[in-house]
Amino acid sequence: MSGDTHATVGVATALVSCVLNPWMTGSVGVGVVAAVVGALYPDLDLGKSKGNKLMNKVLVYLVPAGLLVGFANRLGFVKMEVGKLAALIVLVLFGLFVRTRPHRELSHSLAALVGTTILVAFGTGGQVWVWYGIGYLSHLLIDLLNKKGESLLWPLPEKFNLNLCSSNGVVNQLMRYVAVVIAVLALACLKAGGQK
Repeated sequence: MSGDTHATVGVATALVSCVLNPWMTGSVGVGVVAAVVGALYPDLDLGKSKGNKLMNKVLVYLVPAGLLVGFANRLGFVKMEVGKLAALIVLVLFGLFVRTRPHRELSHSLAALVGTTILVAFGTGGQVWVWYGIGYLSHLLIDLLNKKGESLLWPLPEKFNLNLCSSNGVVNQLMRYVAVVIAVLALACLKAGGQK
């Protein structure tokens, strides 16, 4: 699926999860950013165009750095704890590594989902890891729909897919539009419930 579809589905899934799970407290804005990062992180291994390469660089370098600064301020840290900083550095280094791997291999595995979500948990504290993990999982699930397989059980060589649609076809566009509508409805529910 396209990057904008991954981002919108990740956000919609995270917002619906927030509506359904009142224990997901904190700022919805911070959670949405984490969900977008999680939804886009698996495609760091995709480098077809200059624009996509630029997007990958932004994701690998600036987004984790921005999250680091934002969460440090948000969580009231006077200085960043060494363990948290180390976890975020490892997350960036892993992102650099997956850029060297074939598309839909390591970064599209359950191991990468779990590993990067743990790094986000250690690196940010709070519930940011939940939002990130939801975004990442949404990416893996919607990529299962298309014709190209994913190495979900990496390092095993098997690839999984449902072969139901093309990654840039009508289903991709429809999914993006439906996700936008769901996200808006979920935000309305959160606002009505008094969520920040």
